[in-house]
Amino acid sequence: MREQVKVLVLTVGTGNMEELETSLLAPLAKSIHDGEWKEAVLLPSTVTKGFAESLAERFPGLPIRIETLTKPGLENDADACFGHFDEVLGGLLKKGYTANSLVADFTRGTKAMSAALVLAAVRRGVPRMRYIWGERDSRGMVRAGTERIAQLRTALATARRRLDTANELLNNGDFAAVLELTPDPDSPCSALIPDPMRGEAAALRRRAVFFAAWDRLDYAEAARRAGALRGEDRLGAAAEWARQLSDAPARSDHAGMAEWLRRLVADLIANGERRVAHGQNEDALVRAYRILELVGQARLFHHGLDSADLDREHQAVESVGEQARKTGSHPFSEASGGKL
Repeated sequence: MREQVKVLVLTVGTGNMEELETSLLAPLAKSIHDGEWKEAVLLPSTVTKGFAESLAERFPGLPIRIETLTKPGLENDADACFGHFDEVLGGLLKKGYTANSLVADFTRGTKAMSAALVLAAVRRGVPRMRYIWGERDSRGMVRAGTERIAQLRTALATARRRLDTANELLNNGDFAAVLELTPDPDSPCSALIPDPMRGEAAALRRRAVFFAAWDRLDYAEAARRAGALRGEDRLGAAAEWARQLSDAPARSDHAGMAEWLRRLVADLIANGERRVAHGQNEDALVRAYRILELVGQARLFHHGLDSADLDREHQAVESVGEQARKTGSHPFSEASGGKL
């Protein structure tokens, strides 16, 4: 069940000082009348605080709080207005309201005040805003009695920013973070992404699922995901790379094993570099040790030797064993059956 909107937050500017009622007070009153509110918050400047107080008197049954800008002249300072409005919205959230229960009306305020309230509302995740428009006279002022309330939803902007961030994370190798930002299309959280972007979000998530499997070295799962996508999500050469890594040759195929291990080394180097970039130094160190081991195995396979099943009668193996005996070491234990 959708939560009922409870709080209206409005900027209070000067309007036309010669026609204060029609240019300022009446439109603001219209906005307050349009809805069922638990309370309202007025955001005036030091100049318009009196106008806000006059407006509040018209609604004796509605709790109205006035949060005035702290200093004269701040109504033209967008950064100062943002800081003040953001704090007010934050206070409402701390009070127990959710972002979904707030509506911000940025109609009547200076340009700096209106822009600041929009930015603060977006920052706090307020999904609904409104403004008043109407027919204009020769002076560019809205004609009294023609006012209409228009709704503005922030979902498209915030969802677009969410997808931009997810794309940046994907490009930086933070694949798990992408999955946090792009909800599963089959989950209730998919409503966070508006319909026009849901297909794009789903495709981005599918790419992230593939790369996350590849990044955790689950090549079989990565290859399976890539096969299911069938090239629809711009995986490019990564899909073929995952397939090759998932298809390890038989150990008896020494040349094939040497080539496969070289690919695995290259992949682990890139994987380790991502760990270093993300500050996961212990994981990077583990990969470094594994890389050294794989390089040795790849060279042995290149020469027709399997480190897991060495032929002690091979000339190179005999030579290594002889050198080891001279130094008193034992590279091949009897229990290992000739394995390293």
